[in-house]
Amino acid sequence: MGAVHTHCPHWLVRWLPRQNFTLNIDDDSVHIEGIKRPWAIPWSKIKSPPRVERGLIFATILLDAEGTPRSVRWLSKRNSETIESQCNAGWFGSHGEKLRSDAERISALASSSRFLRDDNRRNVEEEATESLVGWDQEIGFDTPPERYREPLRQLRAWAHQSEDVASRHNARFVERQLEEHRELFDTIESNPLTPKQREACVIDEENNLILAGAGSGKTSVMIGRAAYLLRSGLAKSNQILMLAFGSKAADEMRERIEAKVDVTGVVARTFHSFGQDIITSVEGGKPNLSPLAEDGKLLKKNVDMWFEDLLQKPWYRKTVIRYFNHHLYCEKNPFDFSTLGEYYAYLEANEVRTLKGEKVKGFGECHIANWLFQMGVDYVYEERYQQVETRTPEFRTYCPDFYLPDHNIYIEHFGVDRRGNTAPYVDRIKYVDGMVWKRELHETNKTVLVETFHYEHAEGILLERLSERLAERGVQFAPLPDEAILETLREFGAVGDFSELLTQLLSRYKASHFDEEKLERRIVGSFNPKQTRGALEVLKPVVDCYEKSLADTKSIDFDDMVGRAIEYVESGRYIPHYRFILVDEFQDISEPRAHLLRATKQAAIDCSLFCVGDDWQSIYRFTGADISLTTNFAQHFGPTRITSLDRTFRFNESIGDVATRFVTQNPAQLSKVLSAHPREALPAALLWPRRPGASQPPQQPPPHEP
Repeated sequence: MGAVHTHCPHWLVRWLPRQNFTLNIDDDSVHIEGIKRPWAIPWSKIKSPPRVERGLIFATILLDAEGTPRSVRWLSKRNSETIESQCNAGWFGSHGEKLRSDAERISALASSSRFLRDDNRRNVEEEATESLVGWDQEIGFDTPPERYREPLRQLRAWAHQSEDVASRHNARFVERQLEEHRELFDTIESNPLTPKQREACVIDEENNLILAGAGSGKTSVMIGRAAYLLRSGLAKSNQILMLAFGSKAADEMRERIEAKVDVTGVVARTFHSFGQDIITSVEGGKPNLSPLAEDGKLLKKNVDMWFEDLLQKPWYRKTVIRYFNHHLYCEKNPFDFSTLGEYYAYLEANEVRTLKGEKVKGFGECHIANWLFQMGVDYVYEERYQQVETRTPEFRTYCPDFYLPDHNIYIEHFGVDRRGNTAPYVDRIKYVDGMVWKRELHETNKTVLVETFHYEHAEGILLERLSERLAERGVQFAPLPDEAILETLREFGAVGDFSELLTQLLSRYKASHFDEEKLERRIVGSFNPKQTRGALEVLKPVVDCYEKSLADTKSIDFDDMVGRAIEYVESGRYIPHYRFILVDEFQDISEPRAHLLRATKQAAIDCSLFCVGDDWQSIYRFTGADISLTTNFAQHFGPTRITSLDRTFRFNESIGDVATRFVTQNPAQLSKVLSAHPREALPAALLWPRRPGASQPPQQPPPHEP
């Protein structure tokens, strides 16, 4: 303990009861004596520097003792500056050393020898904020003793401007690393890495997304990154995990790294083989891989067998027929299309056919045809009108939508709403005139015409109204048994085609690793939830047969390698030792693979993720790839540093400009700028007409000719 400074109240109040006290201030505490209840408070318990309030004659010292206010009144204003100085010396002496110690510790956390990741920055910011408790902004930098001023400045910078401080820190780090490893980046590939490729290799955020373009050197960045981690000493070879989508690509990456850096032990895997490694580690042996996973024809054969067996069960037959009848096609309202060409293109792409295999021109007609067939009513689709010749120089022969030969009844399905409006691309006046002409034709020739309308289909009453109108005209219904309907489907190959579709859906379903909650979200979020739910009602029994086959043979498939690996990582049965995970062709990743990445990264210690991909080249949606995992990367993986590779070596500037304009018509694509090497001033493509008698077009165009 140093000197003790003693102060008494102003002489004017010493004669008052209980005011003849002494205030003692030393290096360790402040305490009051001479009162009924003396007290002493260590400076370490006082949260902020004491404040002095001065009046005309008296002064008051205010103390905040861990949230409990204390005050010492009736002190002499004349001595208040001395008292304040002694209090500050005691408070700063106690808290300043802690401040300086905290600043040194936090500076070590933000060491210049490492890239400061965002999670570390947030930790530094939180610790700095906690260290500054009591050091209010009112305390100027010149208030504390000089030895505490720089620690105070540093901590305030980290607490209030951490993003700017970290940004400057990381910029200096990257600059030093690029210079220190210049030779590595010059020689790691056959051509020196570009500035952006080098920057991508060095930046070490917790999550790193490298957005590449076609021919911009994605694999070179993967090689450069791994080489940098090894050469800089940030990682040992067995701490790096490189993931690719094909075994050949994985092997090539490992071989190139080991040859360039002269190391062994770098782990390069496909997602499936990485999952297998995890399973083997936990179970003590490699899992048995089902022959169905490796032989597509064998899987198709088994799905055909399971499907046929299930069709022998009445409940499943009804489920399949219901699906064929109502959900086989992804139905869209014809009024939602802008042009007739768009509508017909949609019908052509979906090839809307009836249960009897007839190709029809709309969903309303398809439902009518299917209902007539199921109700045992014989019909002919678009049969030529027999009563009179209707062909003219301007019009082809009139063919009503349906003709019922047993009843001599015609059916027309008119594409109008309740107000008589047509789809936007249809001339309403001409269409309504056509409706009138058809009605008059049937009336003149004494033929029966039954009318149905688009709005009835839209309102879900089409078949009910059709049934009523036909019954009124004496049509009797004899519903076909499910077996007969199914046999008709077989005749035109619908059952065989659907079995092939089930094989594809089985693989997609397995790859998605659905739980009940996730599956329900997928159904609700689909374009047509009723159709999706109907498809799953048909698919799930086939999935159950497949899972039973795997269980009976005690084997797994490739999707199980990922799913079971996730389970083992998240349960803690497998503890990954990797500190750096590098993923090639990330644009092709699916949600289960992304789930495995997240689980592995979270279970590992101080692990970063480095993903290279090009969302403009994502073409594997049919295998489960989800481009939103790239375009919304940070939402799925957390704070992310994005680096765009800005130079392509595959094509010239003109081709790149055309491709960019085309791809960016899709607002969901990420924006990026690609420059070509080398640049070309001439057009990107040249078309030359073949000259008469010439067997080949000219090999090169004349100079400057377009």
